[in-house]
Amino acid sequence: MVFTMRTRRRIQIILYNILVVIVISTSTTLANDIVMIPKYEQDNFKEMELGARIAHEELNKKDDLTFGSLIPQRATSGKDQIRYVQDATNLNAQVIMLSNNAGRAIENYTKAAHDSGSFVVTYDSPLMGGKDAGEVVHVAPVDFAQTGLVLADMALSILGGGGDFVIMGSSPKSTNQVAWIMALKKAIKNDAKYSNIRLVAEEVYYPDEDNRAGYKNKTLEIAQLKINGTYPELSLIMVPSTSGAAAAAAALVDQGLCDIMKVSGLGFPPELLRASKRGCAPEFVLFDNLDLGYLAYHASHKLVTGQLEGKIGETVNAGRLGTRQIEADPHRENALWIKLGDFIKYDESNVERASFLECLKGFCGNEEDTEFFHSKFRGKYKSKALAIIPKVTGTISFLCSLLLASYILSSRKRRSSVFGRIMVGLSISDMCSSAMWFLSTWPMPTNSWLHWGTAGTTRTCSAQGFFLQLGLCTATCYQATLLLYYFLTIVKQSRESQIKKWEIFFHVVPCSAGLGTSIAGLVLKLYNPSSRGSVCW
Repeated sequence: MVFTMRTRRRIQIILYNILVVIVISTSTTLANDIVMIPKYEQDNFKEMELGARIAHEELNKKDDLTFGSLIPQRATSGKDQIRYVQDATNLNAQVIMLSNNAGRAIENYTKAAHDSGSFVVTYDSPLMGGKDAGEVVHVAPVDFAQTGLVLADMALSILGGGGDFVIMGSSPKSTNQVAWIMALKKAIKNDAKYSNIRLVAEEVYYPDEDNRAGYKNKTLEIAQLKINGTYPELSLIMVPSTSGAAAAAAALVDQGLCDIMKVSGLGFPPELLRASKRGCAPEFVLFDNLDLGYLAYHASHKLVTGQLEGKIGETVNAGRLGTRQIEADPHRENALWIKLGDFIKYDESNVERASFLECLKGFCGNEEDTEFFHSKFRGKYKSKALAIIPKVTGTISFLCSLLLASYILSSRKRRSSVFGRIMVGLSISDMCSSAMWFLSTWPMPTNSWLHWGTAGTTRTCSAQGFFLQLGLCTATCYQATLLLYYFLTIVKQSRESQIKKWEIFFHVVPCSAGLGTSIAGLVLKLYNPSSRGSVCW
């Protein structure tokens, strides 16, 4: 096919515009209107981000705001958060949503962000300086005072009405944990109800390194205090940190110490399922991570759009959560908060169901507990049909498209027509997607739960998603092109020679759209095993 210079120029412009769209869509999230900065990468923070993204999709139908997240590394979380706040400020982010893990060291930077025109909304973990640190409002998962009573009640229950326990935290810079620990100490000191349980060390035990190995080592160090007789009645480690509780429980399970030591505090159900079933974590609590992120985004969005000023008494309409009111924070001076709700308590009666539901959303816990979780549910919920049926339908679809393309290409008259070439493009696109459907669950990583017949890796999963998106999107666009062709020939009575002048666009647009969305999905890491599907997409 010979193209004129004018046609080539049109093609170059189209391809350039598509490239610009791809670059913009896959660029760093720094330049977004609303930037979310969690403490670090962990399932509960991922779920908070998911909640925020759900709210973003609901609200962004009317407002053209962009949303993205910047996730610090665990080992350098505080420093990364400071840098991200500076970057977001310099790029004029309208809202910075922050779960503070840098203590007071970050407050000069959040104040600078506020002074430059950005709204600073904290969630999960606030800025102790409140408004003086630039914070407009804190979205609290629960009342921090309530946390102390809840933790004390669990300690009383697990210790059987009396006994010794210690507290292990993650970092003294984690403002929410500091408040929770203070509330716990206050509760057991001031209420006679807890007179028979004893906190044997006023100091809080912190791991030498804020990571899973650090928590495990500190847990075993604490267990030795009971074994060597230093604290013979010690039988509980209270951990107001989801990552800390998960690691502590895993250490006790692995070392067979569940009979002499228990773990409680704040826990994420999938991460504590194994320990709960082994008796290491009889009771623990957590708030709804998804709803916390959802509420925090609603507050942020309403600040940007002028529906809130950040004053006491204002009401936040938070979609499916109903309304919440901005109030004076009772635990900090010169600070405001919006409270999500109450804790959810987990024990042997509901931890399995909660873990299953979390994993359906893609949050299955730590690698060490994954195999236990998979073995718990694999036999119950795996379905061979979801893996086998697409192989049959994919094969039929592939062969039919192959026969149609071969039939057209075998005749010079058929392949020289615009209609024939559109049908060839449509057939090839369908063959691409049909081949991926035939592969079904094979490309999925071997540890993908609820899927039968997995034999791949993350890379093969991404490759399947890429070619499936390429085939489906291109085929859909070719179908639209076919409708346009029928419109031109039937309604407009256009001749073949007239339509051929524009035929190049009938192929460039579908192929570019398919390739563009496929690349975007690859860069944004959108290709993953679906919870109950049979392909990576």
